Amino acid sequence: MEERWLQSFLSSCELLHYEERACQWCKEVGAVQLCEVMENWQDLAEHLRLKPAERRRLAEVSGDQEDSASSWLLPWLESLQLAHYAPEAKAWCATMGAVDCSDLKDAWEVFAADLRMDALEIHRLSRACAGCVPGEGC
Repeated sequence: MEERWLQSFLSSCELLHYEERACQWCKEVGAVQLCEVMENWQDLAEHLRLKPAERRRLAEVSGDQEDSASSWLLPWLESLQLAHYAPEAKAWCATMGAVDCSDLKDAWEVFAADLRMDALEIHRLSRACAGCVPGEGC
């Protein structure tokens, strides 16, 4: 691989085993500098089909972990009347490697237990994670 900068970047994320596919992605999108990869880390993560912990490492190295959680977590918690859990939920997501709503929904029972939610909160969370929309009778 000619792109030593990409190799170093992937190594710092512990993703060097994706080197060939990452190089292919860079060629496809025309990314020739590290800043271009870091600005588009989510697209790269999707292309590489990264696991949650791998996405978290890529987000952290790209400097976007805080912004990533803030963009989806608080609005989602607010929609479920669970915004009072925001600090704990943000920390939980960082620890568990949850980088989007689907990651959290996949582990909602652990999330609820770790945050010590009450029965009504668990009920709202379980319905949301099962795909129910509030007010639509599910």
